[in-house]
Amino acid sequence: MQQINLFEIGAENEDPLYIELKGLNHEGERKNISVFNVHFNQFGLYEIESDDIHVCFHSINECYSYLRKYV
Repeated sequence: MQQINLFEIGAENEDPLYIELKGLNHEGERKNISVFNVHFNQFGLYEIESDDIHVCFHSINECYSYLRKYV
């Protein structure tokens, strides 16, 4: 039997991680989430950076899914 996470069944709006990402509405504003530096860039993309990675996502949901795997 596998344990499921509440946020896997559609409760993202209650997840503190998702709430942090929703707060990234100002260009240049950065948030540190675990080892990642996350910001909403001038091109309307969610950008995630760390010492080892630099990736961008078009939507908050894509960004959230990526971060959930590593946080």
